[in-house]
Amino acid sequence: MKLRLLISIFFVVAASSSALARTPETLERYKEPLATLHTPAKGFPAEKVVGFGKDGERMYVRLENGKLFYYESESWHETPDFPATLLSEGPRVTGPSGYVFEAIDGTGIKITGAGGTRTISVADGLPFIDLQFLAYSDRELFIATKTHGIVRYTLTNQEWYIYRAHRWLPSDEVTAIFIDGDTLWVGTTHGLSSIKFAEVTLEEKMLAYHRRVYKRHDRMGYTAEAYFQNPYDYSAHMNTDSDNDGLWTSMYCASECYRYAVTGSAEARSKAKYHLDAILRLHDIVPLPGFFARSIQTYDPNARGNGGEWHKVDGEELWWKGDTSSDEADGHFMIMGVYYDLVADADEKKRIAEYCARVMRKIIADEYFLVDIDGKPTSWGHWNPNELRFDPNWITARGLQSLEILSYLSTAHRICSEQFGTNEFLDAYNHLAGIGYHRWTLLARAMNLPGSINHSDDELAFMAYLALMRHPAIAADHQSNFNSSIDRYFRLEKPEKNPLWNFIYALARPEIDDIALYDSIWTLQRTPMDLRDWKMTNSDRLDIELVNYDDRHGERQASIVIAPECRRTMKYNSNPFTVDSNGSGRQEDEGAFLPFAYWVGRYIGAIEERHPPREEAVAMFCGAIGIECE
Repeated sequence: MKLRLLISIFFVVAASSSALARTPETLERYKEPLATLHTPAKGFPAEKVVGFGKDGERMYVRLENGKLFYYESESWHETPDFPATLLSEGPRVTGPSGYVFEAIDGTGIKITGAGGTRTISVADGLPFIDLQFLAYSDRELFIATKTHGIVRYTLTNQEWYIYRAHRWLPSDEVTAIFIDGDTLWVGTTHGLSSIKFAEVTLEEKMLAYHRRVYKRHDRMGYTAEAYFQNPYDYSAHMNTDSDNDGLWTSMYCASECYRYAVTGSAEARSKAKYHLDAILRLHDIVPLPGFFARSIQTYDPNARGNGGEWHKVDGEELWWKGDTSSDEADGHFMIMGVYYDLVADADEKKRIAEYCARVMRKIIADEYFLVDIDGKPTSWGHWNPNELRFDPNWITARGLQSLEILSYLSTAHRICSEQFGTNEFLDAYNHLAGIGYHRWTLLARAMNLPGSINHSDDELAFMAYLALMRHPAIAADHQSNFNSSIDRYFRLEKPEKNPLWNFIYALARPEIDDIALYDSIWTLQRTPMDLRDWKMTNSDRLDIELVNYDDRHGERQASIVIAPECRRTMKYNSNPFTVDSNGSGRQEDEGAFLPFAYWVGRYIGAIEERHPPREEAVAMFCGAIGIECE
């Protein structure tokens, strides 16, 4: 499958030139849920829990079969004694100012107070009505359902959160709940979970994301997904190549570049250089100047990497993967520009300029095709004017393809004109614009019908917009076209609550006030630390409406975006409206999409942190995902 990823904010200029029209949002600490599943691997049986008890610092748990366990020093111990009173919350709790909350099975939550009685129902956002237990803490209501896990309702913001198996619980059949300080203990028919609600900052969360990359997702300098034999055991994992290692690595490298620009972190600069070197090696290892590989893998005469066209590297024990996609070109040109603007010293700038010139000259010489070592265009490297004008297989992609190639040319011109004084790429840009490429950008996504939207192409479109709209030599009529195109596109994308799209729009149109800032923070905060591919179900919720058509992969969709903690782990090239997904928990994404969005938001001044990061909070995040803190 063709993967698309927006990873191209290579237009980067001084921060002052991209100041927003609105006042930045200053972020306070918020509550981040961190779940621990107490599985047999952790010493707790996968049996039905019927109650809890507390004696000093010890948490006691009783099973239906009569066995007793207590938790101490992060381990479980069976015991014949139960010195504490057996506890479990019931269907009624008392909240603030004497208000009484009562779970009415099949109806909702009845609230009784001085002002009378009302009911919180599905009409108010309650997702399930098979209710049985309630717990209250710090103006938050925790609702235990019979077969749909745990629902959390914040009285202050009136927001709903859903915690289900297997990301949050061992089973959706809840049998007992108990609140101990900032932790919710949840007993189920198949074991126990504890969810700690930690007061943290987004920066602390992002720093833990960065550490995870280098602990579990670094393969020869390329970011890679991690695979576990046992989804509940982080101690052993493996990494493999992907179809677009250069693109995903470019995205992560960009997050380190923006982190360096915001914080001045020497570590961020070092990591950015480490990944840039790996990306450039994808070109240097190929015996065709100006062409670059999708991926590199250690040579094995009996096994190649994942699918595709693999070639042995002469003189090295390596394979390189061909049939390189335009997705890879997007990643490469993006990171060249971002690194050039934010990180590079004089020698690195020259190296980047030489690379951009070499690749771009080959694309132009090959009549705007990405031509592989076999002398044929790759499957997706097509920007040729005749195809975009006359070939029915490419006419519908005219808007996106024109955005892509104009963005490559604008990047190459900006860098190479500064380093070498050449205008050859500006001339090529003006040639394509003269054919009509700048007008075709108005067609971006214009021909997508409901159910056929390609979210990967959305990513590429936003990459190209920002590259083009920072081009120093764009004519006024071109700029007007691009403004109209991105304004329309943003209106279509705004319901997705995607922080990267929103912040890119802010970069392109700093004079526009409406950049969906609250939605961006909502997504950044609600994306979980656990990025394993758990099976997720939302089609049985009563608070969402399913649309009457599937997406292009045949999956059912909701009319609203599914909150990140409730949906499958997905990069920003996927459909956030998808309601259900399959997964075993054995695959973990590196999660580069989140720090990339966060640091861009910080860089443009859309968000600011009120509190400096605390090492103990970062360590807590790392511990929750099985990473030793250094």
